[in-house]
Amino acid sequence: MRRILRAVAALFAWLLVFAAAASLTAAVVAAAHGYRMVAVTSGSMRPAYQTGDAVLVKTTAAPTAVKSGDAVVFRSKESTMVLHRVVGTRWVLGKPHFMTKGDANPTTDPDLRPAGAVFGRAEYRIPHLGKQLHNLSLRPAKWVLISIAGLTIIEQAVVLLRIRRRKSGYRACRQG
Repeated sequence: MRRILRAVAALFAWLLVFAAAASLTAAVVAAAHGYRMVAVTSGSMRPAYQTGDAVLVKTTAAPTAVKSGDAVVFRSKESTMVLHRVVGTRWVLGKPHFMTKGDANPTTDPDLRPAGAVFGRAEYRIPHLGKQLHNLSLRPAKWVLISIAGLTIIEQAVVLLRIRRRKSGYRACRQG
């Protein structure tokens, strides 16, 4: 019974390590292609984007790439990332500024967003993944994942050492 529990625990730990590695690989590949994943943490963009969804955001260098009707992620004055829709463009001192509004909000946002504050345009929605992304971004969750990965590696090293010892002991018995 103890052997089965160890095997299940090792399998679970390796699955966690695999999931973390796959997530890291996906993040690196997405970043290499100009994408970043952002979690939706409020209901201001319902029904298009639900709380708990993840959004793949295409980073935009050119302000002309953003059009009216695009859902964009921008930095607010409080330095939080916000997902809202562009409802208009105003030119202030020769530079574009965007009027934004949450789909579920009755009015537009009070401030214009300078093009430099726009992080990127929302391209794809992944339902329910944002909640997990948000939870994993919290410091305690990171430490737990790092600890599990470390313990898994140590445990597998111990298992390999035991196997080698058994094999070398078996060879010694056969030769003697």
